Formats: sequence, C-alpha cells, structure tokens
Amino acid sequence: MTEFATTQASRDAAAQERVVTFVGPLAIVNGAAAKEALVEALDAAAEVTVDLAGVTELDLIGLQVLCSLHRSARDAGKRALIAGGDNGAVRQAVEAAGFHRNGCGRGGELGCLWEMVSGAAAGPGELRW
Repeated sequence: MTEFATTQASRDAAAQERVVTFVGPLAIVNGAAAKEALVEALDAAAEVTVDLAGVTELDLIGLQVLCSLHRSARDAGKRALIAGGDNGAVRQAVEAAGFHRNGCGRGGELGCLWEMVSGAAAGPGELRW
C-alpha cells in the first residue's frame, strides 16, 4: 500500500494562495492528518487548492474532509478548489457516493462541491476539475 503524504506550498509571494498536495490513500487512517493540513492552509490563505492527482484511494472519510473544507471556505468567504479530480480513484469515489448526480444535498444556494463534476464553471469556494 502506498504511504500517505501531504505537502503545502504557497502559490504567491503574499501567501494568499496555498496548494495542499495529497499522495497515497486519502482514507480513514489518514483523515485526521488530512483535515489538519487543510485547516492550517485555510487559516493561512484566502484560496486553497487541493491537488488530488496522487491520491490512490478515496473513501467516505476523505470525501467528508473535502466537503468540510468546502463548507469552511464558503463560510469564511474564501475559495476551496480541487485539482487532479479526474484521477480515477477520486472519480470512482465521487460516483460511488452518488455525489456526481445530486451533490451532497447540503450545498444550499451556493452549491455543493461535487456538483461541479459535470464541468460547470467553478465559482467561489467550488470545485475546479
């Protein structure tokens, strides 16, 4: 099994954009570490991009961590974006949960993170594939 790793980098000199990269399984055994990395990034920047291209497994806990980031970003007037969402493991998890069809049902008027799978333009705090 691939070991889980997370890295953070600032995308700009003012550190207002952070990229958090996950490699390996984003699953129950790594959920707390993933959440901690995302909370730290969101506290430090106005925009957080989560790079999932290296994710080898995504389970319900991983989906919940990403949903939590999305809600927290929206509530704080910030942006949360996903890169590498076309990764097979990510797409499989989103589809298995049914989020690609109906979202999570909790998005309200600003939408759900997973509704963006269809390729619609991403807005503030929404998914970019």
